[in-house]
Amino acid sequence: MADPDVPHRGSAPPNDGMSAVQVVFPQEEADFESDVRVSFDKLNDKWVLEDDNGKEYEWVASIRKWIESVRLYHPSTDMASALCVSDCAWSP
Repeated sequence: MADPDVPHRGSAPPNDGMSAVQVVFPQEEADFESDVRVSFDKLNDKWVLEDDNGKEYEWVASIRKWIESVRLYHPSTDMASALCVSDCAWSP
């Protein structure tokens, strides 16, 4: 029997040697706050989920789905922020 205090992370795969674990993301906004993988990004006003592999997803309320986030590399801002130390006055 499953422990009710442990968040549900997916269902076990069939024992066929070829299937992978199917990970389940919460589908109701009421369940987001109780899932440790989900946080609310106040700056962008959206729900964000980080899976166990480090991939980020954004909740798109209009279609009620999690969509994988795509981070585009921008040479000027990414390089400057990578070189910046904690006292850096530079801002993008």
